[in-house]
Amino acid sequence: MEHTWRLRRGQLPAEPYVLSEWFVGEAELWRCVERIASNQGRSWRDRERLLQRVRQVADRRLLVRCGLPSRLPEMDDLLDEAAWDTVDGVQERIRSFEETFEKRLSALSLAVAVGANGSANRLSPIRLSTQWLAAVRQNGASAAVVKQAAAQQACSDYETAWRAVRELLDPDQSATTLSDALQRFHVPQGRYSL
Repeated sequence: MEHTWRLRRGQLPAEPYVLSEWFVGEAELWRCVERIASNQGRSWRDRERLLQRVRQVADRRLLVRCGLPSRLPEMDDLLDEAAWDTVDGVQERIRSFEETFEKRLSALSLAVAVGANGSANRLSPIRLSTQWLAAVRQNGASAAVVKQAAAQQACSDYETAWRAVRELLDPDQSATTLSDALQRFHVPQGRYSL
């Protein structure tokens, strides 16, 4: 999705209905991410739904080039290292990896969740996608009305957010990358009004 948003930025200016489709799909993708993060990835149906949504939304050229689903290099690396370690060392590394990954998924869930009544977490990408969609629908009667600077900023912000998700799930990267990215996310108002 990071690459998809980078490509979308190059497709601007876009018709308002296209922007609307982007934000509808984006909100649904983040809902899928939230479900997976909240149940620690234990539901295969949630994982399958996320992959289906990515296939529907992402640029097809990227899917072919990147391959989907991708392998988990962190686990592959962990198992490769295990071949050179003792049984106790291997078990400790796996336990440590699982604990770290569970903490990262919990952080992802907190960053993405909207809340039961929809009012919590003003920085949730689900909520931000809904705000961008509402702004397009309110102000986007024609492509001329949609401010391209605002649309470009939204593309850049989503690209950064998806990169931050990737980094958050990498145990060697910072655990605060997503919350930092969402703190800098622009909302569709003021200078960034559509």
